[in-house]
Amino acid sequence: QNTIVVIPSLHPDEKLIRYVDDLINNNISKILVVDDGSGEEYSSFFEKIKKDNVTVLTHETNLGKGAALKTAFNHIQNSLKEYEIIITADSDGQHSVRDVIKVAKSVHQNKDSLVLGTRDFNQEHVPFKSKNGNKITTFVYKLLYGKYVPDTQTGLRGFNKKYLKNMNEIKGDRFEYEMNMLIYFSLNNFPLEFVEIETIYENNNTGSHFKPFRDSFKIYKVIFSNFFKFIASSLFTTGVDFLVYALLITTLENTGIGKVTYISISSYTARLVSSIVNYTINHKYVFSMTSSNVSKKQSLIKYAITCLLIISLSNLSTIFINKFLNINELIAKPISDVVLFVLSYFIQRNWVFANKKN
Repeated sequence: QNTIVVIPSLHPDEKLIRYVDDLINNNISKILVVDDGSGEEYSSFFEKIKKDNVTVLTHETNLGKGAALKTAFNHIQNSLKEYEIIITADSDGQHSVRDVIKVAKSVHQNKDSLVLGTRDFNQEHVPFKSKNGNKITTFVYKLLYGKYVPDTQTGLRGFNKKYLKNMNEIKGDRFEYEMNMLIYFSLNNFPLEFVEIETIYENNNTGSHFKPFRDSFKIYKVIFSNFFKFIASSLFTTGVDFLVYALLITTLENTGIGKVTYISISSYTARLVSSIVNYTINHKYVFSMTSSNVSKKQSLIKYAITCLLIISLSNLSTIFINKFLNINELIAKPISDVVLFVLSYFIQRNWVFANKKN
């Protein structure tokens, strides 16, 4: 009851008709199918599924799975507000009606959670590329976002209607949208629930519209996007630090003040300016999924503490590497700073800009 199933569809066949009929026969309240630009030759399939409790929305051209889902979510938010539970399912036969119901029940019991129907990729019939691709993605996702998600590519998901606004604001128009959804929920500390479902691959999954190279590139681009933006932010602010330092050195060296004094003034001023620039970029762009929900005052204080910690650890570790490992200090410092760079990313992700409210 009060459940609506959203099915994005591109170039369907008879399986879509059977699937919709099965959902209706199992008392699903409402079904919302989005024709994502399939074209005139596929219109008969969509006409056959139109019933009192089945609505078909149509894109004139193919906009992508993410765009299709957001079209459906926007329609629910504006016109179907009475439905509490939203389930997304694929139209290619991968999600059984029994599993749709399992996910819906879990959403009913876990209203604050994004519920994922997760497959067991260790089964013998799972295609090699799917089995190993998911293992790699799961490992990388856990490393970068601190959450274990056994099936990052599942299209069977469920959530309470209170998250509809969030879903429409998440970026992405194609398969990368679903990864952005996971990242958004993980970074904002919304709970994730996992429901084990059947692992169905009909005809080696030939019905899927997932394009391995193009869509995998987009998915990994999304997964690594925060870390790459963090690298770019750090490189840019390193340049700012050097330019401010060089400008001050050039300005102060002929003023008559002592060398130690003007070098210290230049160093600390350059670090202060570059830190402010780095904080601003990280707040607005790198960790934008969470920073808007975090007190700016608190994050700024935490950022300042992080900077002091990293500077102190940099000095100590450089001395340690130089003295005890007998490595030249000009080599020791870059080695130390690479490790601390990664540490800084995790501290900022998990503490400085983390949304702990949820």
